[in-house]
This record gives sequence, structure tokens and C-alpha cells, in this order.
Amino acid sequence: MIVVLPRGSIGVGIRKHKDGNCVVTSRFNAESPLQVQDVIVSVNGIRLSSVEGGVNEWVELFQAFSMASIIRNVVVERPTSIAAITPRSMMPTTNAPAKNDPMREGTSVLTLTDSPLATTPPPDSESAAEVPTTDAIPTSVTMETQGSSDSDTKEGHVAPLDIIAESKYYPHLFREYKGLSDRQKEIFRDFNDPVKWPVPDGYCTKITGVDFEQTLAPFFEEDINVTFSHDSIPNRFAVFMWNMFDACESGSTGGDACRINAVLMAAAKDVIDIHRTQQERIEHLLGLTMAIKRHGLGPFLCRGNPESGRAVFAEIAKEWKRFFEWDPSEYGISDGVREFAKDCCEGVQLMLKPAKYLFNYIRIPRPNRAKKVQKENATKSGDKRKAAADGGTAKKKKKPSEAMKLIERINSIEGVPEDKVFDSCPEVRAKIQAFLERDGITKASLCVALGGINHNSLNRFLSAEDQKQSGNQTYKNGYIFFEKLRILEKKQKSSERLCTELQMEDGFDFSKPKGGRPASYFYFG
Repeated sequence: MIVVLPRGSIGVGIRKHKDGNCVVTSRFNAESPLQVQDVIVSVNGIRLSSVEGGVNEWVELFQAFSMASIIRNVVVERPTSIAAITPRSMMPTTNAPAKNDPMREGTSVLTLTDSPLATTPPPDSESAAEVPTTDAIPTSVTMETQGSSDSDTKEGHVAPLDIIAESKYYPHLFREYKGLSDRQKEIFRDFNDPVKWPVPDGYCTKITGVDFEQTLAPFFEEDINVTFSHDSIPNRFAVFMWNMFDACESGSTGGDACRINAVLMAAAKDVIDIHRTQQERIEHLLGLTMAIKRHGLGPFLCRGNPESGRAVFAEIAKEWKRFFEWDPSEYGISDGVREFAKDCCEGVQLMLKPAKYLFNYIRIPRPNRAKKVQKENATKSGDKRKAAADGGTAKKKKKPSEAMKLIERINSIEGVPEDKVFDSCPEVRAKIQAFLERDGITKASLCVALGGINHNSLNRFLSAEDQKQSGNQTYKNGYIFFEKLRILEKKQKSSERLCTELQMEDGFDFSKPKGGRPASYFYFG
């Protein structure tokens, strides 16, 4: 059949089928003569299957004829019947395309201008399709007209979720929907043109270009993978939530983020808090998760409230974690839907990760702590056989170095008084510096040798002058250590040392001064 498309918008979405043909996948303008699943064979004699470049080149071809004011004669193959089948794609399918849908590959929405669709066939085209004439594309209708939806005349199509009729099951979402509808009415009133932009008496069903009454098309035959159909709760709720998120995007990024935040929280409350059966709860949760993944929540992730986001994503992930831990039969959910849900949750987790949001939808088993302690104890006790049986290996004890052997011999000397110090602070500093020059001696090993003193205490003592830092533990412990070294090496006391013992019977003061004031004493050298 031949369909005539004049200059302007044709109001459908297309994609390249696996056989190379151009297939209509969505229809968001009720006045368009094209139908979902129509195969567009050619435009003005040009076969689309012969045009290189696929969808992008097809779009440019339609636009070229439109801009040149050339009436487009489109040859269409229309199937005689449409079978209701189940989807393979991970996203819900609807004939209302999103305004921003980067996840749909190979699909392009043909929207050129807001010019009305002319329907006059060319004079020499006897087989042209007759399409009723329209003067303008309607912008809104009331929800009361949904009972006469064209789903009755489209074989295989189903009606979308009716939020007004089912408001008692979705009270929070209905409140947000009413708010978006009221906002749309205010926009119509601001236009002050009741003929072109009439304000509906009831609720707006087309909000910021999103049609909430658009019927849901059946899935394509090659899109079969999961066991729920296009008229199931997961798909109908996913499409509704996707439309709600899209309807929020009509202003600044900050305003869009606030509206998406409110819709997201309302959905979580209606899905989780409202009394439902286990199966109904998980089906709605799946629909919400699919909508989040497909839409992307760009404005919210960019400018949304982080605390609110963390709370709602944590609550949704918590419900999924409970579902994946329990027996699926308790929910009445098949294994196929369970795996599909895991894929959706993983997609949401990857989507939220760059925005620093957690979505821990599944419990990751942690290592057995008791087994780990058992391995450590087996290794420490030297039980190599037991450690090997548990998959571990016993650590070999390192041989002490020559420097450590020297320190051990020094500290083994006994009989050195610990209540008197007869070396001044400068003398102890000089001995420390000389000892550090020995092979294998480091400040770390010296701190151990001096009774495990703090590394900072050693540095403060070495950087001080005269008797400052005499209350530092390094001073007393250093004196005792080097006195043991002198006895180990069998060296005699120096003349300065003997003079100090004669003149200062109690030695130098090494007590910590009160109030943090460093002690200061004269000494004889």
C-alpha cells in the first residue's frame, strides 16, 4: 500500500530490522497514517534497504524531502495480524518513545517540525491511503476518554496503566501525577490561547509531550527471552514510570531533579509500603527497576538530593536482596524472570556507580572469619601440616641480623642502676649518632632497643639542644643502653664521667617538668 506523507512530522519511531528493512517500532502521534510494525519499503521510489548507513541515513532522507516541500509517497507493507508475544529485550517496549533514550540502539524518532499532517494524495496516485484530514495535532485530552482508546481497534495492543482509575493502589504516584497535570494546565493558561492550547477539564494525559494514554504495542518476535508479556504488570508499570520520569523533564536541571526525586520516592512507597502480595510487590519492583535503568535519571543524578537518593536506592536494593535470598517459588516468579531481574539490577548498579550511589541488590559472601583465624593460629604454632590442609602455608621465621644480635646482647647486661643518669643530654645524643652509623643499625631498630620508644620522641630528643628534652624517655633509656654497651665492650669510664659522679651525686635530672616546661641545668665538661 502507498501512504502519503506531506511536509512535517510523521510522528513515529523506526529501527532497522535484522533483514535490513525499515520497521515502525513506535507511534506517538495518533494522526500519523503509519502504524506500529509497518515495513517502510521505499520513499518516492527510493528503496530504504538499498540506502547505506541504516537508520541515520533514512532519517536524513525523510528530512530532505520535507525541507524541499516534496510530498513523500511511502510504500508500506502492513501485516494483516499482530500476535501478542513476550519480550527478549531487557527494557519494556511501548509505542511511546522516550525523549531521551540512549539505551535503544538502532531506533530513531522522526520529529521534524510541528506542522500538521496533510493527507491529500497526489492526483495520479489511485492507490494512496485515505487518511482523515486534521487541522492541528491535539496537545492534551482528559483521562475520561481512555475508555475509548484505540487499543480496541489495534490488534494485539493493550491499554496502559490508568493511574486515575487505580489511584487507590498508587496513592503517592497519583499525587505526583496530579501535580504534573496541574503544572501542565498552568503552562496552557500562560499561553493564553484556548483554541490552540485548550485547558482540559479533567487531568492532562499528555504532559510535556508524553502521552499517558498511548497504547502498548506487542513485542517483536525476535525480542523473545523472558516469560512476561507486554500486558503484564512489570511492563505496564515500567512504561508508566518511564513516562512519569519523562514528564518531569520540562524545565531547568534543578527543577527536573526535584520532580524526579518526588516521583522516585512516591514509587518506592507505593511499591514497598502498600500492602500487596509477594508476587505483586516484586512485579512492581521489577517494573520500577526497568524504568530507572531505561530512563537513566540524568537530572536527578546530576543535581538531585544525595541523602534522598541514597535512602531510596538503598530501600529498593534491600527489597531485591531479600528476593534473591529467598526461594523464588514463594513469590510465584519463574527462574527466567529472576535472571532477567538480576540483569536489570546489575544495569542500575553500573548506572549509579559514577554518581557515587550504592545499589547492593545481592549479598556478596565474605570469607569465613573463623577459618581465617584457624589458619593464622596454625601458622603461628608452627603446625605446617594443619596449615597446608586449610590451604595456608606456615611462615618461616627470619634469622636475626648481626645488628639485632648486638642489641640483644647489650640489653642482656644486668646490674646497671636505673635511678641515676651521669651523662648529659649532649653526650647521649652523640652516642646515639655514633651508634646509628654502625652497619645494620636504623632508627627503627634503635627505638626497639631503647624499650620501644616512639619514633617522634627520638627525633625530638635528637633535634634539641643542651639539656632540653631531659624529660624525654629517650634520655634515660639511652643512657642505660649505652652504659650496658660500655660494660659489654669492657671500656673504662671517661674523665668527664668521673668528674660528673664526684660533683653530682644524684646525677642529672631526667624527670618530666611540670607544665611542660623543659628542665635546664648546668653541667661540667
